[in-house]
Amino acid sequence: SVFELSHALQKSLAQAVPLLTFMEGSAHQPAPLQGLWQGFKGADRPSQHLRSLRRIAAAAAFTHNEALRLAFNLVVPYDLLLTLALARLRAGLSARIPAWLDAVYELEALGALAAFADLHPQTAVFPDLLDNGCAFEAADLRHPLLHEEMAVGNSIVLACGDVLLLTGSNMSGKSTFLRAVGVASVLAWAGGAVPAAALRLSPLRPFASMRVGDVLQEGLSTFYAEVRRLRRLLDAVEAPGAPALVLIDEMLRGTNNRERLAGSEAIAAALAGARALSLVATHDLALTGLADHTPQVRNAHFREDAVADRLVFDYRLREGPCPTTNALVIMQRAGLPVPAAPPQES
Repeated sequence: SVFELSHALQKSLAQAVPLLTFMEGSAHQPAPLQGLWQGFKGADRPSQHLRSLRRIAAAAAFTHNEALRLAFNLVVPYDLLLTLALARLRAGLSARIPAWLDAVYELEALGALAAFADLHPQTAVFPDLLDNGCAFEAADLRHPLLHEEMAVGNSIVLACGDVLLLTGSNMSGKSTFLRAVGVASVLAWAGGAVPAAALRLSPLRPFASMRVGDVLQEGLSTFYAEVRRLRRLLDAVEAPGAPALVLIDEMLRGTNNRERLAGSEAIAAALAGARALSLVATHDLALTGLADHTPQVRNAHFREDAVADRLVFDYRLREGPCPTTNALVIMQRAGLPVPAAPPQES
């Protein structure tokens, strides 16, 4: 079994070997990143352990020949010596590999951030990071995974306790905008450039409730899974530390209209004035009435225009609740037997 163990160890390390040897042999080691190379120097460098593994695997290969194995074990306790050598090597690798891979992964992440900034010198900026406070202010913010020619930028200003209710038709851009804000906050504090004209933000802890589904293994429905997620979200808002950046997409979809509206209003009201910046995307136009009596709740929306026989989206964020809907139009054009859509406000 020593041969099988050593062969399996070689196979599991195969993907990491090129990265480890690159780190060990790299001549260019920027001063701010010197600490990443500490584990790749001296007698503990990866090549020494990998050579030992190759030698043990080669020596263990002889044990497949029963005649040679018997001859070797008559002279010395060959199997025992191989087993002890492999055990020592595995113990040494288990103590060192986590630190090696942490360094490799950190360098890979930094390289990805640097590459993104280098590939988008005109359209991505390094943000203005505040030491404290509770703010997110972006101009012409876009999602980094959208092609530059397709991406539409939007501006947003959020202060502590603000809740921005996003309404809009299907496919109008609500979810993409929520993701763009969340990704921007993570990229910014990871040290990366952000696709925007400008970005200024304080330390934030992103917490999202988006695309929550049922959990078959635990017997949880979509509705109850989301309820648990929202409970954790509110706990995170109240927890000590940096303010939370709350992103909620379509709250409480799995229940009836009346209870969904009541629950959504209560959660949005709880977020208003909390140590959090909150964006809530919803199709419940009745929820927009919360802004009439809660000062820290604001409405914004995305809309579409009907041009000939198709819907055209400009993906521009506008103030106020959405005046248009398109669900019936989409269902009609898909051939579903639904009534004609009422005329829309221009």
